[in-house]
Amino acid sequence: MGNVVPAGEGQAPARQAAIAAGVPVEVGAMTINKVCGSGLKAVMLAAAAIRAGDRDFYAAGGMESMNMAPFLLTKARFGYRLGNAELVDAVVHDGLWYPFEHQHMGLAAESLGLGMCYIGSIRNNTARVIELLELPRLVFPDVGMTIGWPAAQPTVRPRLPVSAVLHWEKYDPQPKDEEMLEYDRTMIDTGIYEGRQVPVPGKPEQMENYGWTEHSARRVAKAWRTELREVLEEQGFGLK
Repeated sequence: MGNVVPAGEGQAPARQAAIAAGVPVEVGAMTINKVCGSGLKAVMLAAAAIRAGDRDFYAAGGMESMNMAPFLLTKARFGYRLGNAELVDAVVHDGLWYPFEHQHMGLAAESLGLGMCYIGSIRNNTARVIELLELPRLVFPDVGMTIGWPAAQPTVRPRLPVSAVLHWEKYDPQPKDEEMLEYDRTMIDTGIYEGRQVPVPGKPEQMENYGWTEHSARRVAKAWRTELREVLEEQGFGLK
């Protein structure tokens, strides 16, 4: 059985699943961790073993419960000293974070030529998504993501500079004005925000340099997706 985040599940998750499903105790079990390909890799290994004549048949698949994954205290075994501690989310740390480049797996996928897209319907038509998935009360779809080979060549947008968003050991409050200014110039050159500029105050003939910083500032300056309050209340979340 494939399993990516076994933290807190107990010893030998595949063995547990087999026994719970009624498989005889004499039959062995193996847990496979190949991140998103874990379940499929379990099937591939079973198929290869059958072709090799090792067994006549296998039960193979994948299992995961992201909701049950714990938060980790990485220094608790040796004790904490002065200062704040951090709770590490096992889902992100063990399942969704690329350890070599210190970035989310979706960004790592893009660097390999894979496409990543967020499922906009979850944000734009949440009530319909809840209906299609038959979600029970007190369950709300937050975000969906698909990763795979794109049908058409996607537009690869420049990433925020690592020095501006990644903080080692502790948060660095120093402003990253130069890095952000350079990023704004890069985003302006892509033409992504073309047509969104407005005239510079007092200089109607001159258009402002509309980059990522200005775009983000405008978005957070007003309320967004206020219709989600009604959907949340219908799902049983008390917001009043």
